[in-house]
Amino acid sequence: MTRLGIRDGAPRTVAAFGALLALAHTVFCAGAPWAVPDAPIRAVVKMKDQPSAPEFGLLIDLPELGQSMPGMGDVIMLDAAGKDLAVSKVWRGEGQRLLLLAQKLPAGQECYVYYGGNLHRRTTPWFSKTSLLLETRRLPAGTKLADWKSFETAWKSAKEVDGAGFVDAIDHGVNPFGDSANFISHYTGWLKSEQKKPVLYTLSSDASFVLVGEKYEFGWPGQHNAVANAKTAMRKEIAMPLAGVRVDYYHAKIGDSEPAMLLGWLRDEKPVTIPATAWAHPGIAELQRIEHIQGWPVPQADISFQSYIGWNGLWLYEAHAVLKGDPLPAGWTATWEWNDGAVVAGEKCERILPGPTPVQVVIRLKSAKGEVRGLTKVTFGGAPPRQAETVNPVDLARYLDLLNREEPEKLPRERLGATLPFLAEFGNDQQLGKWAFAWLAKNPGADDPLWLKAQLARLRALAQGNPREALAELRKIDLAARKKYAAELAMFELELQVFYLKDAGAVQLASRMIAENPTGEPARLASIRVGDLYRLLGRAKESAAQYRGVQKTIEDETKGRKFAAQDRSFSITIADLISQGYRQESLAKLAEWELEHPMGKFESDFLLLRARVLMLYGRWNEALMEIDSYLRINPDSPFQIPADFYRARALFELGKKDEAHKIWEEMVVKYPRHELTPEAEKWARQ
Repeated sequence: MTRLGIRDGAPRTVAAFGALLALAHTVFCAGAPWAVPDAPIRAVVKMKDQPSAPEFGLLIDLPELGQSMPGMGDVIMLDAAGKDLAVSKVWRGEGQRLLLLAQKLPAGQECYVYYGGNLHRRTTPWFSKTSLLLETRRLPAGTKLADWKSFETAWKSAKEVDGAGFVDAIDHGVNPFGDSANFISHYTGWLKSEQKKPVLYTLSSDASFVLVGEKYEFGWPGQHNAVANAKTAMRKEIAMPLAGVRVDYYHAKIGDSEPAMLLGWLRDEKPVTIPATAWAHPGIAELQRIEHIQGWPVPQADISFQSYIGWNGLWLYEAHAVLKGDPLPAGWTATWEWNDGAVVAGEKCERILPGPTPVQVVIRLKSAKGEVRGLTKVTFGGAPPRQAETVNPVDLARYLDLLNREEPEKLPRERLGATLPFLAEFGNDQQLGKWAFAWLAKNPGADDPLWLKAQLARLRALAQGNPREALAELRKIDLAARKKYAAELAMFELELQVFYLKDAGAVQLASRMIAENPTGEPARLASIRVGDLYRLLGRAKESAAQYRGVQKTIEDETKGRKFAAQDRSFSITIADLISQGYRQESLAKLAEWELEHPMGKFESDFLLLRARVLMLYGRWNEALMEIDSYLRINPDSPFQIPADFYRARALFELGKKDEAHKIWEEMVVKYPRHELTPEAEKWARQ
């Protein structure tokens, strides 16, 4: 453009370009031609409902899309003929919304709000009355709630805004725009009453303060719940002009107990919430569509929460994000670029998001014609969605599946750390290992409480496919960290050598561990691991001798009957825990059992139960090894059929599906009435 306009021909070139642009706008736009050529976005609106009174205007609520300027100097409103329309610019939230109040709109006609382009545009000024608007912000640290002056200072210093919107009444039990813990809020509106001196009262948790005519009248300061009645509620008789008066209601909530914000009045000596009909409200200008100057699609997002899980101080939300409006035209693609580093392609996006800290996503639409981007801020306000349950297999599977789709290496350390505990509790080793590897790559110190759990998860996941590499990685760990967690890392190294490598060097490591702490529980467990090594190597006599050597310290006056009863009790308890999906409790009970009676591995279904617990963690190789060991030791076991069934499950997950199908098919034919046969038939078809 600059070159074409140099010296001769400049006026002609610019004029010609303007004509072409006007023609293009006529073609691209379904309504009036594009009247502001340096504005990339326009919203098409039409009057729907009239306001309570003209001075309250008509509300225009638009998606901000990351396009507008702070202060909304770029926003201008025109009618179909291009005439400037007066508009009051009420509130802007980046990636959230623009709240405008138009003075008046022509009935039945489309009008146009242009914005974006980073340019100030002249518009007809108009100053409306605002009612009833609520804005919430994050509560500043150290806020004092004892009096209005201190509170007023806190409100003015609260810079982190949750959101804002017009509401029906001052009556909320949640923060509609953000986290309902530690927030501060301000309602402003115009109130009318048929009584000349109504008695107003406030119910709140925590503090609330009421201003009438911009003058402080009364409040309920301090931290407290919202329990009060007509006699005890903070209240005051207010002289009210016939035309109404401005009311400002401020509120703050400290902590995460349930908030309350309510302004009421007495009617027939009874306290009632001031109804929506007593407040002035703007009219409504209905949004018809959002348009782009080139006729390209506009990246508007509809983001909703389908459910949430509150677990161990962690809040996880199941977010579904889709593009609003018609499907993308041919040749266009969509990408969701989240501010935590995740990138998802497609017209919809499903993720598990940790709340309640807000997140942002840029939706980028591309084609050969060009690129359009839109910003959306995602907050966790309002009434919570359906609560998902970790004890519900369907809910848990959905959350784990969505987390498994993530690329954790792209996520920041804080996001990884917020999810690791959940995966450690409910995910399999492969899932947990992937997230743990990414978290450790951010170089957290060994003093971090998650460090040991993450290291063991990373190594255990690696051991599933390459146990020798896992052992090498273990031995590379910093000496200071190895010293800090010497007992835990030594036990893991021993188990790696026994269960994954069947390495005779495990005997030497176990001997060293026993020598360092000869009387402790780790020494007994190390001795049992030597017995496990002999068992897995097929040296049954040496294994049994090793197990009995550990049992010699356990008195048994019943000459063995005590152990048989204990074995049955442990078996029943663990089977019940497995059936309910309580894998950590099952693992703990197995550990207790083997310390009490390691010979139970020869004399009961211990190994089969251990294999089933390992399957819950996705440790299929180790589970298969234990089942094979069990079948060698007990060739005529009454648990032969379950052993075959679970052996096939392990083979299936390890990619040996033909072998697994053969086992299940034989089971269906030979044992049609066994309780596991319907399950075997189902797996045989997969």
